[in-house]
Amino acid sequence: MAVARHLPLGKLQAGDRHSQVLRRSRHPPERRTKGKPGQTLVTDEMVTKVEKMIDDIASRFLSPKDFVVPGQNRVSATLDIARTVTRRAEREALSAVHAGSMVLPYLNRLSDLLWTLARWQESATLLAKTHTAGI
Repeated sequence: MAVARHLPLGKLQAGDRHSQVLRRSRHPPERRTKGKPGQTLVTDEMVTKVEKMIDDIASRFLSPKDFVVPGQNRVSATLDIARTVTRRAEREALSAVHAGSMVLPYLNRLSDLLWTLARWQESATLLAKTHTAGI
């Protein structure tokens, strides 16, 4: 049985923000900065919030030192897929962002958050296996 930990995402609403980021990046250059900061316009504060979440989650477990084989459990596998989609969005956004945009840093940090969450979820599975094996 896979062990899943509650994901403390709070009000991140990654799916909503992700789609807003991509829609905004496809607007003509003169409209890209007319969004509402923090909602339809990616801000430095949004990037900082994701970085704080990464630090918080990373402090809860020992990060792997070796090569990671993704998908140790269903939750981590799903997070790894989400990370792959986010990295693809980051690559696609490269040609659409304007100077000074926070879209690329946000997508980059969001991807790092997903990686960290997946490894955290895997650490729960590894602990459960170790406990079950009596190690």
